[in-house]
Amino acid sequence: MEEDLNEVKELLAQAKRPYVRQLLTAELERLSAKIATQTPPPQPQEERAEQKQPLATGLDSFKTVPSFQWESAANGIIKVYIPITGVGALPKDSVQVSIKKGSVLVIARTSEAGGVRFAVPRLHKPVVPESSSWRVFANKIILSLKKEEEAAFWPQLELKEEKKMKTPKLDDKADPTKGLMDMMKNLYEEGDDEMKRMIAKTWCVPLSPSRPVTQTTN
Repeated sequence: MEEDLNEVKELLAQAKRPYVRQLLTAELERLSAKIATQTPPPQPQEERAEQKQPLATGLDSFKTVPSFQWESAANGIIKVYIPITGVGALPKDSVQVSIKKGSVLVIARTSEAGGVRFAVPRLHKPVVPESSSWRVFANKIILSLKKEEEAAFWPQLELKEEKKMKTPKLDDKADPTKGLMDMMKNLYEEGDDEMKRMIAKTWCVPLSPSRPVTQTTN
């Protein structure tokens, strides 16, 4: 169709009669419109995790993204949704992403004075950087983090300090049912991931989110 369009342009340049020029002009407009509708819109570019340039220094002027969403997707992928207004219109080199085995850092320079950043200094479990990727959309960045252990359970995105679990005590004079529930609650609040998983199954409460979990950053 591009060849037809070029040929019509050549004929139009050679045509002398008004009627012939009118017909060729109409055909030129028709072909141009048809080609325009067949041209696919530009798709968001997917980037691999490798960072070819050093991350920006002096990040004190960069504000932390106030909130984000994440979810466990199929094939051992952790999806992280980072809202940044207008990020898709920024120059490509204004957005920098570093995905390492145990951490993530995203920087978007929105102005000469600074920009915004998103950081997870300690991921809950290791990821595979070379199998991870990220994409920039109009108003958000989506990270696709490949789990090192595909079946590993992630109750949260960031690794939290483990609390030393206290030995629960039961009051002999209290209601046995209430005492048991208090003990379970104490174990759940202070236990490790495996303990929480076991108690959650007992309570029939799913810990793996069926939809993205919204979190605020510190």
